[in-house]
Amino acid sequence: MRHGPGEQEGREDAARLLDYIGNEPTLWVGSAHSLMLAARRLPMRVETGTLWVKLMLRGFAIENLFKAKWTQSGQRAVTKGRLQLDRELGNHQLAKMAEHVGIDLNQPSRRLMLEALTSAVCYLGRYPVPKHPKYYGMHSEGKPDLRNLWCPAYEKAFWDLVEQFLAEFEWPKVKNLNMSAVERERARLQLPEIYWTEWRRDDL
Repeated sequence: MRHGPGEQEGREDAARLLDYIGNEPTLWVGSAHSLMLAARRLPMRVETGTLWVKLMLRGFAIENLFKAKWTQSGQRAVTKGRLQLDRELGNHQLAKMAEHVGIDLNQPSRRLMLEALTSAVCYLGRYPVPKHPKYYGMHSEGKPDLRNLWCPAYEKAFWDLVEQFLAEFEWPKVKNLNMSAVERERARLQLPEIYWTEWRRDDL
């Protein structure tokens, strides 16, 4: 299907805008922040199903943090308006994405935790069944046991990974004309602690 000059120009403008937005690390962190705040309000209860939704939101948040890390390293997450990491690695494959962006997965609990989040993102937090049988047993060696999807070791691995990201991310300078240079730098250095406090506080 051929497009007129005006429509083609509009598509090119949209692609350029998406390239700018999609390759700005702080915007990925912003999306992760919203997801973490939403996840924080849900209780970890198997019987109500909110555990899966909570883990789904956490999984999406981690995916956003990985893309923030990737773009801050100088790589492109979006090219010509399209997400490249998703096309290369498959949607929401968090362990693969972690390796791709340079996250250390030598700790078995970290890899298993990411695979559990992938299960939640791909179907447990959204659908009664997965899109493909290959996703059904990814979190329990082919023998799914929903009660064992998440455990204290995974919870610790999750927060260790989040803490590592907050410590390593290069936070941008705070732009506030009403603050001195020293105050702006102090505010910038406080950002990791602010995010950590917001994400860890449990309302329920």
